[in-house]
Amino acid sequence: MLNKFNESSRLTVFPLKVLFLASSFNGLTQKLWCSLRHTFKETQLMLGIHPQTIHHYHPDLILCPFLKEYIPDAVWQQYPCLVVHPGPMDDGGPSSLNWAVLEGRSTWGVTILQANAEWDAGSVWASKSLELPEESVSFIYRNQVSDLALELIPQAIERFYSGATPLPKPAMNYKRRIRHDDLRFSWEEDTHRILRAIRAGDSQPGTLGMIDQTLFHLFGARRGELTGTPGNILEERWGEICIATGDGSVWIARMALPGGVKIRSASLLGEVFPEISHKQSVPRQNAQ
Repeated sequence: MLNKFNESSRLTVFPLKVLFLASSFNGLTQKLWCSLRHTFKETQLMLGIHPQTIHHYHPDLILCPFLKEYIPDAVWQQYPCLVVHPGPMDDGGPSSLNWAVLEGRSTWGVTILQANAEWDAGSVWASKSLELPEESVSFIYRNQVSDLALELIPQAIERFYSGATPLPKPAMNYKRRIRHDDLRFSWEEDTHRILRAIRAGDSQPGTLGMIDQTLFHLFGARRGELTGTPGNILEERWGEICIATGDGSVWIARMALPGGVKIRSASLLGEVFPEISHKQSVPRQNAQ
């Protein structure tokens, strides 16, 4: 057995020098770093892939909570790199969870795999399914995915260093990176379809929606109770706006102009359309 139990901290401790390697310090990276770094002999966090620095640190193991880039051959060939993949064993690609939300999957998974020359094609050291809630990609990353990753990473490390063989891996279904065109929707569509499209782009790449002939990135979508002409703004409340759909409405908590910062929806509309007061619930037609 590689690990040992620390009675004082009630944590399983691995006598390893571990590098946490991530593209950004997002919710998933933060949770895994804060929860797991004390379970190893020595740890360091690196944002972005810097091969020379990695070789200088010379870790026993590299853990990758969230990566957008390929790991260079010179890195994965010299150091074991365990990657958190937000999908089941037979799934691969850089937008795995986005596609699952867009397609309305109810069951998904998390897999811990070893990096190799192909994206998500390496050996699998731990995997488990999860129930996928009707929430945004960012919410699921911060909660269901990170919670399950916390459970699976110690299992994967133990299996890897115990001499056991990797888990049997089925044929992989690889999907490309999701694009804005994949998330396109019309306000005349049903609410369920619109919610899936917005949540699949929240927080990256950000789903585009047209309001008053202006494109905005939309975030924080939830179902509304009001009805009206699709595309009309029906109500504003606490900075959020409610927009009519083909069979109901959706609330949008935050928006951003392309390349801009996301803020409260009503505040941004007030900046973009200063001639119109958004403090009253005056319906306005959305261009289709």
